[in-house]
Amino acid sequence: MFAEERLKAIEKEVLREGKVKVKELAEKYNVSKATIRRDLTELETIGILKRTHGGAVPQNHTKTELTYIEKEDQYLREKEKIGKFAALFIKEGDTVALDSGTTTYQIAKAIDIENITIVTNSIKIANLLSKNSKINVILTGGHLRQSTLALVGPVAEESLNHFNIDKAFLGANGVTAKDGFTTPNLIEANIKKTFIKKSEKVFFVCDHSKLFKKSFANIANISEVDGLIMDYIDAIDRKDFEKKGMKVLSVPEN
Repeated sequence: MFAEERLKAIEKEVLREGKVKVKELAEKYNVSKATIRRDLTELETIGILKRTHGGAVPQNHTKTELTYIEKEDQYLREKEKIGKFAALFIKEGDTVALDSGTTTYQIAKAIDIENITIVTNSIKIANLLSKNSKINVILTGGHLRQSTLALVGPVAEESLNHFNIDKAFLGANGVTAKDGFTTPNLIEANIKKTFIKKSEKVFFVCDHSKLFKKSFANIANISEVDGLIMDYIDAIDRKDFEKKGMKVLSVPEN
């Protein structure tokens, strides 16, 4: 097993089980305890877990919301891959919703077709797409949350009632098969719910670090969503979601 594969496996295990032990991991992956300690340190550096005596526990960032700037560089390579893959689902003539988020921003960067309408509550996405005269951009009004650079609140929600959206691509801070998609902030959850209500098809875009995490505010149950687009998910976890009627799409390796 390559080091990157081992890191992903350890990350998944600590999130699923709630704790891991150095000795057990070393035996399981047939490496030294020093190697596992380095792995845990690396995962702690990027905010996945917290080192404890003899092991580690999850570092649950879903309880306290990170700012847009803090999230922007986290899992950037994975988000870029998701963005490019998700953009392939957008067809000429579509009206597409992109909510404010670092992964949906990568979708906007990857769009390579014309004659589409983008509805967004993200000032960053609107600014990016304003440079393309062939894309019609509609920016919701509303209150600007400076931490997430999202337009939210009653004005933003009401503006969406004027549109019929073909496809929505939304972000979340956590996703589980049992609890669905969640986020730390209730106001952010409400605007996402409105996007869902006005969209014919709904896709969430999440990197693998969001799996098995649950936040304060519910956005949607699994049954309300057409698809989850991820950079990576194994077959067992995929089945857990698909049993509940949601298709899981992972980025092809090539």
